[in-house]
Amino acid sequence: LGAGMGHLSVGLSRLGATVDATEAGGSNSTGDGLAALAAWSRRLLAERDGGGVAVGDDGRLSAGLAAHGGTLCTRELWWGSGDGLSRDFEEGYDVVVLSELVFEEELHGALVDTLGRALQPGAVAYCVFCDRPFSQLFFVELADAEGPPYEVEAVEPRELLGMDTEHEELHLHRF
Repeated sequence: LGAGMGHLSVGLSRLGATVDATEAGGSNSTGDGLAALAAWSRRLLAERDGGGVAVGDDGRLSAGLAAHGGTLCTRELWWGSGDGLSRDFEEGYDVVVLSELVFEEELHGALVDTLGRALQPGAVAYCVFCDRPFSQLFFVELADAEGPPYEVEAVEPRELLGMDTEHEELHLHRF
């Protein structure tokens, strides 16, 4: 959700994941997020593999991913309960990644609603963000959600990610 420029999405697809990278489309204060995601994803895939990017009939991108079987598809998504979700998206996913998405408090409710529609029963989500005390308020919103209850577990990212710096605070949660 909110894939930005696609770095994480491309990395996950290179590891063999089938990735649907989502971003808001159309013009907003920061430009067209979906167009930027699509352009950068193509560039990152081609740059790493030194060649072109194949586009399948379903819109999935691949370049040098055949050995791992990963693919990447960019999709427009507006958070909330509106009509911005595609039919495929509403069916739910096995894993959803939220990276640096919980820093805008006014979007917490829409993000929780979207997450509830994104995860199929028994699925898992990972939420990672830098040290911003107000980002923790997302979990209050998650706990108050009207949908299924979430079990939230904090994971120590320093050990998991091999971080050795004391200056960066990184928070990782699995739910």
